[in-house]
Amino acid sequence: MKKIMLFLAALVMISLMGCGGSNKETSKKVTLVSYEIQSIKEDMNITYGDTYGGQTYQANVVVKEPANKEQLKDVCRAVVTEVQKTYKDKADAIIVFIYDYPEYVGYGYTLGMAVQILDGSWQWEIGEKDWSKRLTTEEVEIWEVWHDLKKVKNAASPGAIVDEETVTDEVAEQYDVKKERVKEILAKQLAWSF
Repeated sequence: MKKIMLFLAALVMISLMGCGGSNKETSKKVTLVSYEIQSIKEDMNITYGDTYGGQTYQANVVVKEPANKEQLKDVCRAVVTEVQKTYKDKADAIIVFIYDYPEYVGYGYTLGMAVQILDGSWQWEIGEKDWSKRLTTEEVEIWEVWHDLKKVKNAASPGAIVDEETVTDEVAEQYDVKKERVKEILAKQLAWSF
């Protein structure tokens, strides 16, 4: 009887050790990169369905540190969960636009976008980025001033074509840099954008 009990105890221990090993392999610790939701707006867009009249929520999110494709997807999942908790109205889709600087919001996403559709499926437009090619904060400031100045000039002369060379010259003078440097920054941001 004692031998049977020892044998059973040994089997139980072996079984438990085997289970413990497999649990370690399947469980992953997820660490989200730092992000901030800049804005969430309601919109109507039947592209993703019309169960709720095309109701969508669009979240603009800034990721505050270098992130790979999978980390950006994790951020999107977390944002969708936050939107669902905050906005109780049902929606046909939740769209997440991801940026690396808040200055880019409204000018096209830089890191990607994701859409979670009502049925739970996802559409992803997220790629890997070489973060060494990211603009510096000073470059982003120059890029933003250039775009703001162009917008002001467009508003002052509706229907007219704004001379971008003039905008570039004015920004270069304001920051005491050569106009070629301003053009490099604009090109660098364009290459960085998604």
